[in-house]
This record gives sequence, C-alpha cells and structure tokens, in this order.
Amino acid sequence: RLPIPPDFEPICTCGPVFGYLGAVDHRLNLNPVLSAAAAHPDWQFVFLGKYSPKNPYLEDAELLENIHFLGSRPQALLPDYVYQFDVCFDLVHSTDPEDDIIPSRIYTYLLTGKPIVALHLRLANPIFPDVIHNADSTAEFMAKCEKALLEHNHWAQQRRKRLPKAQRPPGVGVVFAVLGPHAGGNAHPQNAPQQNGPVHIPVKPQP
Repeated sequence: RLPIPPDFEPICTCGPVFGYLGAVDHRLNLNPVLSAAAAHPDWQFVFLGKYSPKNPYLEDAELLENIHFLGSRPQALLPDYVYQFDVCFDLVHSTDPEDDIIPSRIYTYLLTGKPIVALHLRLANPIFPDVIHNADSTAEFMAKCEKALLEHNHWAQQRRKRLPKAQRPPGVGVVFAVLGPHAGGNAHPQNAPQQNGPVHIPVKPQP
C-alpha cells in the first residue's frame, strides 16, 4: 500500500475516486465530468495538474463539491495520489475536432492496471477498446464510469499492464518506481533505485 496524501484523505473517504493526470487548459471539455458529478454526488473527480482560469467550464465545476482541482504535485509524489484512484479518465478538447492523438497519460493509466474511461471523437477510432471503456458523448461517459466501477479482479487489469512496450512513448511511467507486493517504508518511490524503463505501482485492493 502507498500512503494517502494528507490533502487527499478527505476526498477518498467520500466515495469512488475518478482521477485525471494533466493540465486543464482553456480547451478541455469538462462538461462530461460536470454531468456525471451532478448525477452522482458521491463520485469524486480529481484533477492533478495545472488548470487555467480561462476554461469556460471551470466556474461551474468549482461549484460542485465533488470536483477537485488539486493543481500540480512533485513527480515523486504522484504514485501516492494515483494509487488512490479507483478509475482513471481522459477527456477531449472542445476546440480541436481533428485532434485524435492519444495523450501520454493514457499510457501511464495503462501501467497502473486500473479501469480507464476515455472520451474520443465521434469519427475517431476508440482507444485500445479491449481494455479501455470508450465513450463518445456525455451520456455514454457517465454510463462507462458506472461500468468501470464494476471491475473487480478483472482480466483486463493485467492485460493493460502487459501492453507491448513498443506502444508506449519513451519515458512514460518512469516516475512510478518498482514496489514490492507489500510496499511500505523504504519502498517509497523517493527511495527506490533509478529505472531505465516503464515500471509499475501496486494495485489498490478492491473493497
């Protein structure tokens, strides 16, 4: 197990945690999260990364108590936060209809083995459809979040972790240091030896 960061403990005791890694810039469409958070007050949506006050959805998002913008955190501490995620998610840019590039955070999500919900453009191909819950609308995003929460000891968990390394951009996942099956004490990433490739964090036990 990894330690629960002090600013995260009040969040993860309120309900399932949906986590997002990366910047929230002015183009990111937060509407799917707004709808899901309003419909499920117990779901906690956490954004780890810088966020822009120019995002048109930000004002509404800050009115909901179950949407949390934590800002940036040191890379060495990120595993402590990601370990607490129950589901990882990805969104799309509302101003870039032609943008179908898979963001590097998807590969980081895959390394954790955790359930993933990802929005994709209607005309784009779903992302790794055998192991990711893909959605192309706000309504489907919510439905896929519900489905992702039902994953318990699912076969897809190990398959996500075993995706061919060739599909991962260089350097992705290096921040997640090798931890033993019963991590603790000296196994923390800050004390781990340097690694040259993608590594893993332990899987949070299912309730």
